[in-house]
Amino acid sequence: MKHETNGGMPRMMMIAIDSMSRTFVEHNGNRLPVLSKILEQGTTRPLVSPAQHASASVWPTFVSGTNPGHHGHYFPFQFNPDEMRYSNMTSDGWARQFDYEPFWYGFARLGVKTIVLDATCLNPSKNIPGIQVVNWSQQSTGKAYSSPPEILTEVRRRFGYRPIGAEVPVLKSNKHSRQIRDSLIEAVRRKADAIIWLAQTQDWNFFLAGMYEVHRAGHNLWPADGAFASAVSADDMLDVYVETDSQLARIVDQLDLIDTQLVLLSLNGMDVNTAQDHFLGEVLRRLNARYLNEGRDESPKIRRRNLTAFLRAALPAQVQYSAAKMLGEGVRDWVVNRALLGRLDWAKTPSFPVHSGGEGFIRFNLKGRERDGYFDPVSPEFDRYAAWLKESLLSITVEPGGERLVADIIDMKIEYPGSKSCYLPDLMLKWGPSQSVSSIRSPDIGAIESTLGTGRGGNHTGDSFAAFFGARSDADEIGNIAAITDLSAHAKSWFREALAKRAA
Repeated sequence: MKHETNGGMPRMMMIAIDSMSRTFVEHNGNRLPVLSKILEQGTTRPLVSPAQHASASVWPTFVSGTNPGHHGHYFPFQFNPDEMRYSNMTSDGWARQFDYEPFWYGFARLGVKTIVLDATCLNPSKNIPGIQVVNWSQQSTGKAYSSPPEILTEVRRRFGYRPIGAEVPVLKSNKHSRQIRDSLIEAVRRKADAIIWLAQTQDWNFFLAGMYEVHRAGHNLWPADGAFASAVSADDMLDVYVETDSQLARIVDQLDLIDTQLVLLSLNGMDVNTAQDHFLGEVLRRLNARYLNEGRDESPKIRRRNLTAFLRAALPAQVQYSAAKMLGEGVRDWVVNRALLGRLDWAKTPSFPVHSGGEGFIRFNLKGRERDGYFDPVSPEFDRYAAWLKESLLSITVEPGGERLVADIIDMKIEYPGSKSCYLPDLMLKWGPSQSVSSIRSPDIGAIESTLGTGRGGNHTGDSFAAFFGARSDADEIGNIAAITDLSAHAKSWFREALAKRAA
């Protein structure tokens, strides 16, 4: 059933297929006819995105229309300098530090009827205009809620509690990968069912939906060679894309594209995993030991053991999956904190690695910012350390071959200035190798051998885009859209004329 427009108000549907690889779609165009048609016949714009430095910052950047220095998000599980631990970005007290208003709230209050399904990184609010369902079936876990509350209850009753399930980043067998493929195919069907049901039963002018099944598939089913990737069959990931294409066809068939603009977007891309962050903890441990001991080597025999980290690395994948399902989110957060921070003595920690999705994030331990800070941030000692650390990191090479592990170092405060930049990591390491490696060395750290243990054959890239299809998809103003921060302004302008006529 195709809805009529509401009193002359146009419609816009934004579908965010999270972390979709445009290159993969183009290479498999004969199997993905709907995606190919939208990309080829619509107006497709490549978008500048913070995904190139902080892949998990893209949704709050899109939703707020501002860059990470202004909204402060870089990961769903961020370091809290007041508590010297990681906190989930969905926790009420911590979330209030990063409050921002989604771009659709403004026009929703003026009478544009909105539906938002599974947009991520939305902070809890008591005054939500329109219909909003959060954390029903998303890549990251978090407490689900909706406005009005009965909408979530009905979505769960009709389409399942959380169809996409949880992801545990460990190596998977071929059998386990096939199970992930099958579950994602079912999850994308249920997401499409929910989108169509909401579109048919509720009045709307603006509809935003997030689809994360391709994201999950890209991480776990990317057909990559190497010990860092899970065992997958050649077409496992393609099967999820094919089902997504099929379900997208069902959604598009509900739209009157004469009056409705469809915006298909991907806020970051996906390619073979180049993450090297499995080295970063030991690299910083050795470099900091050298710094604190004025150049003398510290024997690895005397370092403290972290039992939690050992168990996470040693337990079989299926055991970790079962534990993740049984344990509550609070317990899982505690386990991760113990694994990441359990052996750090803040009085002897000049800098430390920051948990991420594969980026090389480093945070300095600064007095006045961190509760247990080490350095005075305005001091020659800190300046010398920061310069020495960067030089040491750039000297690390991959063995064999001698390729540089770190191609470049990005100062995140310079890249993303703003009132919330204090919550971002200080440094972001741009990895040099074209895929995850297992052996490195340098004069300062000696030799380190380690294999990425997440089982992720694919990981994020900064290849973001939006494709405009249907009503006014060839309008001149679309040519001015150059970044994901421009999408919010485009949505606002879409309704501006109709709202002005209504007010006249």
